[in-house]
Amino acid sequence: MRLLLFFCLSIVVSNVVLAKTSMEKVLINHNDSLCYAPLVSAAEKIISKKTHRLMTTLNNDSNEPVVISGVIEYKDRQSHINFAAILVNGQCRVKSTESFTFKLPCITVRQEVFKKWQMKGILNNTTLVLAHSRDAKQIAYLSDASDGSYCLVSRHNQF
Repeated sequence: MRLLLFFCLSIVVSNVVLAKTSMEKVLINHNDSLCYAPLVSAAEKIISKKTHRLMTTLNNDSNEPVVISGVIEYKDRQSHINFAAILVNGQCRVKSTESFTFKLPCITVRQEVFKKWQMKGILNNTTLVLAHSRDAKQIAYLSDASDGSYCLVSRHNQF
């Protein structure tokens, strides 16, 4: 009985060890090992355990960014996510952009969702620019859409 239990546990543990994240699966055939770990780390921070799907337009030209795009499902909405990575002076720079809409005016979204973010500026009469209060590498753009009844949000991160 103990041997059977040990065998079953070892199968479960080995499957967990061999499991790969979606980002790892997308990057499996990509040659740029310098950007592999930063892209996987960025995806883990943004996506976490949420249901999602990623795809890539991998580029083997080291002067062009690697771009991975996808969709993340939240309880109340879906978002588009883009990760871009490029080598700069031998180091990988990763950025992400996540875009989604709320069925609320942006002023309400600002007060309810981004209340702790600091105002950075106004691009025009319908777009606010905000920065995360504890992480200046996070910027959000809130734009009124569809006669002001929706808010288009674009959240940018640098890793």
